[in-house]
Amino acid sequence: MSSNRFVTATRPVTYPLLSEGAVAFNGSTISVDHSSYMAQHDLVYHMMPTLSALAMPLGDGDLGAMVWCPEKLTVQLQKADLWDDPLPFLEPSTPLEPGEPIATNAESWRMLSAGQLAIDCTPSLFAEPVRYEQRLSPYSATLHITSDSPAGSCQVTAFVAANTGVLVLRYQDQSLRNVQRRIEVSLWRQAHLFALGETIGILQALADRRYALMARVQGREVKAGMRDSHHVYLEIAPSRSCDFTLYVAVATVPRNGDPVSAARAQLQSAMAKGYDTLLREHRQHWAAFWQKSFLRLDGGEYDPFAAYLENLWYLNLYYLAACARSADAPLPNGALWLSQQDKRPHPALYSGTALRTLLAPLPVANHPEIGVPIVETYHRLLPTMAAKTSRDMGLGGAYFPERFNRLGQSFDASCTTHNNGLYTALLLWQLWRHAPDPFLLKERVYPLLRACTQFTLEQREAMRSNNPLSDAQEDFRERAALSRALRALLWMSTTLDIGEEETRAQWRRALQELGGDMPFDPLQDLLPFSCQNAEQLSLQLRQWLQERHQTPQGWLAPEMHVPQLDYSAQLLLIIQSLLLREESLPSLALTRSDINPIAWEEGFGGEVPTAIHLFPSLPSHWSAAFTLAAPGGFRVSAEVLEGKVRYIAVRSLVGGLCRLVNPWGAGATVRILDGRQTLAEVSGPILAFETVAGGTYLIERSDFPLSRAVRIRFHGRRNEACKTVGRLLLGLPALPTS
Repeated sequence: MSSNRFVTATRPVTYPLLSEGAVAFNGSTISVDHSSYMAQHDLVYHMMPTLSALAMPLGDGDLGAMVWCPEKLTVQLQKADLWDDPLPFLEPSTPLEPGEPIATNAESWRMLSAGQLAIDCTPSLFAEPVRYEQRLSPYSATLHITSDSPAGSCQVTAFVAANTGVLVLRYQDQSLRNVQRRIEVSLWRQAHLFALGETIGILQALADRRYALMARVQGREVKAGMRDSHHVYLEIAPSRSCDFTLYVAVATVPRNGDPVSAARAQLQSAMAKGYDTLLREHRQHWAAFWQKSFLRLDGGEYDPFAAYLENLWYLNLYYLAACARSADAPLPNGALWLSQQDKRPHPALYSGTALRTLLAPLPVANHPEIGVPIVETYHRLLPTMAAKTSRDMGLGGAYFPERFNRLGQSFDASCTTHNNGLYTALLLWQLWRHAPDPFLLKERVYPLLRACTQFTLEQREAMRSNNPLSDAQEDFRERAALSRALRALLWMSTTLDIGEEETRAQWRRALQELGGDMPFDPLQDLLPFSCQNAEQLSLQLRQWLQERHQTPQGWLAPEMHVPQLDYSAQLLLIIQSLLLREESLPSLALTRSDINPIAWEEGFGGEVPTAIHLFPSLPSHWSAAFTLAAPGGFRVSAEVLEGKVRYIAVRSLVGGLCRLVNPWGAGATVRILDGRQTLAEVSGPILAFETVAGGTYLIERSDFPLSRAVRIRFHGRRNEACKTVGRLLLGLPALPTS
């Protein structure tokens, strides 16, 4: 364990001192200097990324940018709603009938890139640099480039402003002689490129929308010009040094809208604020994002893979957040980060399994806001899917196919029904159980779960009527999912006071016919492999990362040069499953006689009794600390040192019963404290205690109280190099000098 990861008020904390009893608990959560701690997870290139496959990503959730340097600074821009659908030509006032077949060829459904921009210098300040550094900071979602070459030096800072949706690029250089500088916007497709005064851009009409890209410079006089029908530029008068800020906006509007005015308004708003204000607001936004959770893994001196995984967790959580603020769900195959024009490894279609995988790690990571575009996409499509289900199948409720476009049109290869809708609705239910929000429950979770459950019940009844199946022939997983959905609906309809007594009676009968409660884990089919054998985990996970082609950016890109974000979500899911997992009491082989009767009370949201299992699959020689979310509206913080749990802290958002698997074993006596007041001293396999909303509870071993521990704060040193574990690589090393 490196000493640079800890600090006290007086001296660095070393590994031996930690074993004597140092903890980072500050009375409510883990004490972390997030800014310095996350600086150790910066992604660093010391070699110029001349290939687009090595481009670094930026994004605000709606606008994405890929940055690389093939001897000139190059950026490809992507907008989350640039759908180029194969729709028939319609007048702007003609509504598109939902659910109507439009094009059955999957390959014709595409999402386009907005265009490329480049900053070109003559002579080039990026040619054969003697020193080069390109740094992506996940903490501030900002990219920095420093390049020193024989022709001069150059410094770049770039970010997609979180509150304005504009790419902001600060450019500075110094040279011994005059340098010609040109900012170029280009597009490989046929479109209208324009150069007017001090503004350049792109205007293009697509099937049902129009978009405009506009670029302007602040801090230098420029002259706009057009090289050909695919390239426009802003030219700066030659000088030995230069300092300017480039602003780029991309706006999308309906076919009868004015995207140029919309993009111009975005630029004017951003330029009025200025670079310093935009950067300060942007950093504040991302600092608040990272405050919501924390994760630390350490394998000690002889196992660097734990710290490497920690780095991957932060990078991939940033990638998920940086492409998820649009009205539409992100496309897992590439999302906002294409770098080879419009090329994407698969059509612009949704996969139900991939979208569920994107949702799966968000509840525990305490970032439900990342899932909002997916939630809203399913909510928007629900009326369309219900109408199609009634018309095409003669059934009630709503059927969601496994593969569909943004309009809800199915692209499944066969008519075999997948229960994509039911499984997705149960994940939304899981999202609410971690982050109890009344609007989410009533307006999003309940309607979707109700419709998908109704379809499943009617479709199951129709199949049994036509071809009766034995229990052994039925899909057990679907039955278990249906059982959990019915139980959730009964609780929701009662809690929300929805007057559906007749429907509730039908649900109770259906639940009884299914045989009552059955275990169902919505994450089971989303994990690539089981994490039960903790000691084999490292080997399994390394092999999986290599098979999925973990790139120097830290994402997984098995096809072409774009990230596969559902694999990123799987990675987060695996890492989180080492630290925190919800398990039903029967699955822990416990009976009512084994534990306190209070633990057998109904679970949160009417679920079967469950308990929070901490560090269920962590390798015994690893140390860890985390603050993550747990079902019941709990925020859990804990630390473990080489398999020995130090403490657990639970903050309750809504109150209620908290159940924990005793991490010290059934025979250990545990003290539960509310502030300095001892609530109970208990032992047994399950620790169960009542909480109040806003309360924080400390769980510690009675024979090793935290009052004996040294209090520390986690911090870190800025990363200055690429990281390697075996054949895995994060970042790019400098080329060896002759």
